[in-house]
Amino acid sequence: MNVKNPQTKIPFFKMVALGNDFIFLDKNYFFEARNHVGLICDRRLGVGCDQLIVYLEDKQKQAIYLDIINNDGSRAEICGNAFRCTGDYFCKKNSWQAMDIIANNKTYSVEYKNNTSIVNMGKPLFKEITINGVDLKHYYNPIYVNVGNPHVVLQAEYINKEDVLSLGKIIENHKMFPKKTNVNFTKVIDKKTVEIQTWERGIGYSESCGSGATATFVALFHSGLILNEAKVGGLNVFLKNEEVSIVGATLFVFDGIYAINI
Repeated sequence: MNVKNPQTKIPFFKMVALGNDFIFLDKNYFFEARNHVGLICDRRLGVGCDQLIVYLEDKQKQAIYLDIINNDGSRAEICGNAFRCTGDYFCKKNSWQAMDIIANNKTYSVEYKNNTSIVNMGKPLFKEITINGVDLKHYYNPIYVNVGNPHVVLQAEYINKEDVLSLGKIIENHKMFPKKTNVNFTKVIDKKTVEIQTWERGIGYSESCGSGATATFVALFHSGLILNEAKVGGLNVFLKNEEVSIVGATLFVFDGIYAINI
């Protein structure tokens, strides 16, 4: 007699923000999925994503609580692109014009206009640093920026992806960053345009990074290299009342059921 393995069925949906992709799971289902994060995120054996976003919806408060898990199983404090996807999905779903995102015990406000979320990332902290013992090649002026998660911003006249892969991993794991760090390689095109490639902590090379674009904007603006509104990669980033906001395209990809054998 054939006995079928019992299964737990986990509903999910997937979204993409400028190539940065996410699987969203309702927190009420996460207990069953918690030991399967790596498999769910795997691009061959699972659904595939950069980060797993665990959410809890509070319709009365117009708020969404988020836990962000990298595809290697480590935790991230925040994610700007995930915030934008969250805003677009839940504002559209609930016909909200504004909402709050709560992540890592901090609240981020979202305004929804013209079917697009404008996410206020707050007032980041920044300082110039020296990364001892690392050959930065042709990259210069390292600046540390904390936008709720840690970032290093480097500047260059040109960006080589091979450098992003090699230097990104070295800097991510440097001893001066006990919780590791994200690394952004940037080139200023003009006062309103910045090229960026990002090495994300716990993920690796990333097609896009919302908090990385925020950190890059902060570093370059306070260095006098860009204006108070600029396009950083594919994101529009602007400064108002000393707080930085991001806005850009997102895409709902699909929803489905992930079956876990128990």
